[in-house]
Amino acid sequence: MTALRILALAWAALFVVVGAARADQADRALAHHCPHAVEFAGAVRAEARRHLLHPVLLVAIMRAESNCTMTAIGGHGERCAFQLHGVARAGLSVAQLLEPETCIAAGAKWVAEMQRWCGSVSEGLGAYNTGLCPRLADERGKHAKARAGRRYARRVLSIAMRTP
Repeated sequence: MTALRILALAWAALFVVVGAARADQADRALAHHCPHAVEFAGAVRAEARRHLLHPVLLVAIMRAESNCTMTAIGGHGERCAFQLHGVARAGLSVAQLLEPETCIAAGAKWVAEMQRWCGSVSEGLGAYNTGLCPRLADERGKHAKARAGRRYARRVLSIAMRTP
């Protein structure tokens, strides 16, 4: 069994142990940040578990991106509460992204992929927003993109920390 698999199993066991507390946190976060989206708490919890993410982080991203509006449309064609576009949409149609469960599943998957790619929550959030890990952006001389990614990560984490 590889070390990565053992780590994944340990995280899964931890999620089982603290699952009830996290479910309560997800419900409180949605009620606090997105009172009109409380009915999606189950989908947020399920996708957070599936991708080993904290549900409050997903709520904070939805709040930052669209004020938790499932039917949001961005200025560059981004769709749903996670404001997904391009490769993040994973071939999903606009109609599919307007379904809350599909939107949450695609958003959570993209957040998890960015965190794995970049190696940390804050770097992953930066990549979620700009398409490039801030550390890599700096290394490639794209300092404005790196600053934007870090600013976005601070904003999302600040929202998450304000959860009662």
